[in-house]
Amino acid sequence: VLGTTDRAGAAEMNAWLDRTRIGEGETVQLTLEAQGQVSGRPDTTPLEQDFEILGLSTGSRVNIFNGRTDARTTWALTLSPRRSGTLAIPALRVGDHQSSPLSLEVSDAPAPASDSGADILIETEIEPRTPYVQGQVLYTIRLLYAVPISSGRLSEPAAEDMLVQRLGEDREYAATRNGRRYQVVERRYALFPQASGPLALAAPVFSGEIPDASRRRASPFKRFLGKDPFFGDDPFEDLLTPTRRVRVRGEPLSVEVMPRPAVAQGIHWLPAERLELKGDWQPDSTGIQPGEPVSLLLELEAEGLTAGQLPDLVPETLDGFTVYPDQAQRQTDSGDAGVTGHLRQKIAFIPERTGDLTLPAIEVHWWDTQADRERVASLPGRTLRVLPAAGQPAQASSDSPPTAAMTGDKPEPAIPAATLPAKAAPQPSRIPASGAWPWISAALATGWLLTLVIWWRRAH
Repeated sequence: VLGTTDRAGAAEMNAWLDRTRIGEGETVQLTLEAQGQVSGRPDTTPLEQDFEILGLSTGSRVNIFNGRTDARTTWALTLSPRRSGTLAIPALRVGDHQSSPLSLEVSDAPAPASDSGADILIETEIEPRTPYVQGQVLYTIRLLYAVPISSGRLSEPAAEDMLVQRLGEDREYAATRNGRRYQVVERRYALFPQASGPLALAAPVFSGEIPDASRRRASPFKRFLGKDPFFGDDPFEDLLTPTRRVRVRGEPLSVEVMPRPAVAQGIHWLPAERLELKGDWQPDSTGIQPGEPVSLLLELEAEGLTAGQLPDLVPETLDGFTVYPDQAQRQTDSGDAGVTGHLRQKIAFIPERTGDLTLPAIEVHWWDTQADRERVASLPGRTLRVLPAAGQPAQASSDSPPTAAMTGDKPEPAIPAATLPAKAAPQPSRIPASGAWPWISAALATGWLLTLVIWWRRAH
């Protein structure tokens, strides 16, 4: 605490600020003190309109003087102003105790510049400054700190009508600003504005805790370890150093989002840095049988677009074919240069009739944001000859003339079926008659007689 510079309060609870004037992006500590042992926490709802509550701690102390006991309960609130100007801190209540209102002056100070020598800085970059609607905008935030950070949080970019996608992991490195060395945490985003016109990005804000050197307490081990060559600096000193809340605000940025150009002809609006369309046909041959599928593996890749922005290329209907598309596979890769969308889909075409059938070319109109012009990525069409199945005649066209032999100008008359030579019908096979049958009958009769003689002898 820098000092009790403003003290006010009611009879039941005192309240004061550690400072009455601060700059934008700084924090202030509000202290409430009530007599006695008071349970509960202050109701901070009245503060939340103009302040963000970064921390709340509770303490109590008991003093005994001349046999009299004096107990007090304190609450320390760390506040971060949401705006500049004269801000009112309303009366707060803790149970039956209530404080008196206070006021705070917040100056409209600019964010610390890179050459200001501040302990913590925020740098921002944005490219391009005049993007197309639904096109990619690269936004970079750098947090530079020259003091240790105990904890902290960096806000995300926010604006109306904008999609945000984070690019990869944070990069950490060292940099020098105005002769002072800083550790840097760099974070990149891909932004996709959804409406044309001015787009304002809120200033990034870092909220965290850093060591408070003004309140540092000496370690009791310093006299034993301070000069020890094996330990060097006192290892317990950082553990005893209090921290203070900080809030640093960067600079807000804005871009002018351009609408879709009137000369763009495609059905889909695809502003990209690069777009490539590939296709692989299976089988490669142009002659197929009825019912035999022809497959097309489509691959669409676009730099500066997410996979969700890529269009569906499956034709709804196609004359002469039945279309069976597989589920499309979409994937978005991210890197330092932005996002790259991938679409991969397999489509099966099954012919419905014989003859020559044509698969039309596939075209994708897209806008080259680097050259600022429209381009077309295309896949050539293909003509297939669907052959009739073996043993089946080809389907005759309705315009084909009757197949009659022509002699001169008149067709040769057809020969009546009765005058055509008839084919000899196949005759059934017959057993030729001969004199063998009586001999066969005699042999059978002789066999029966022999059987009867043998049976009679056995019986007697």
